[in-house]
Amino acid sequence: MLPGRKHSRPGKFEMTQNQISDQELGQLLAVLQHDPKNEDLWKALYLKIRRFVYAVAFRVLNGNEELAKDATQGVFTRLFE
Repeated sequence: MLPGRKHSRPGKFEMTQNQISDQELGQLLAVLQHDPKNEDLWKALYLKIRRFVYAVAFRVLNGNEELAKDATQGVFTRLFE
């Protein structure tokens, strides 16, 4: 189980902290667009959306934790390139 989440039942996650609104995400992405080399902004983005990315991958991959971890890593590898 990931920190900051409650595991309510297999394959279902509830956000309990580090939630990001669409508006906050849009603002962060806009700033990153103007300053793409700012490592602090990239770290903030990662910390805000990593759990969501993992949860989506976990669900799409039918609860396979290893594949979900690999998929999450792949998402961020491509994003950071």
